[in-house]
Amino acid sequence: MQGNAHLLAISGRSGLAEALTDILVTRGDQDVARAVAHNKTARLSSQGIEKLLERAAADESIARSVRARGDIPLDILKSAFASVAARAAEKSQKASSAQRAMLELNQSGRLDEAQIVDFANNDKYDEVVAALALLSNKI
Repeated sequence: MQGNAHLLAISGRSGLAEALTDILVTRGDQDVARAVAHNKTARLSSQGIEKLLERAAADESIARSVRARGDIPLDILKSAFASVAARAAEKSQKASSAQRAMLELNQSGRLDEAQIVDFANNDKYDEVVAALALLSNKI
């Protein structure tokens, strides 16, 4: 895999194909994503647009560049926004559920280090984050 500096150099080239921009916005950091979004000659697939919109949620520069592009059909842009919004809502719901579950475990005295390690070993990221956040407020 190429380094980020190499991906950044590629992202500024003229006439990038959709397959390449998909790779750039997936593998590159925020600087690479900004450069792709700003590159008016880079072609974007619907998946690439979705990935840029996900990144735009935390980066106003990407959001401005995506909005300023005239080459993204409105229906694709609307679909990408809807897809990103749906994933964000799902993530929020999962985080809220994990927070409620950790509160219940904590109130019953069953939330301890062993339980958190078990969550981590079972790839329960939302539960680990919620448990650590809850316990860190108690210290």
